[in-house]
Amino acid sequence: GKPLNIISIQKGGQKELTLTPGQLPLKEAKRFDGLLGMTITNITPQISGQLGISDPDGVVITSVENGSKAYKLGFKEGDIIRQIDEIHIENVKDYKKVLSGLRRNQKILILVEREQNLYLLSMTY
Repeated sequence: GKPLNIISIQKGGQKELTLTPGQLPLKEAKRFDGLLGMTITNITPQISGQLGISDPDGVVITSVENGSKAYKLGFKEGDIIRQIDEIHIENVKDYKKVLSGLRRNQKILILVEREQNLYLLSMTY
């Protein structure tokens, strides 16, 4: 398969990885967001097919940790993050860039697509 650029952010820093998947299931291609407690990845043609979507922009949530901030806010596996504070998200790189510009305790709005419906989630970062 096509190489995926993955960024792992955890306490103590971040690490960039490149994975070349074969026939990975949705949960295998990851980028962990330690602050929110969820894993995301770019939308690939394989993922588009699994989710039945045609728009490749955004990042898809591949897992949400029970009890995490993302879990409490209602994020679910398969949700697609399309915008953060009205900034269009095309991929993991955009997601990372937008989050790096946020201040702690800043209120933000996240536009999420779930099963072809759009939801606006409000949270404090």
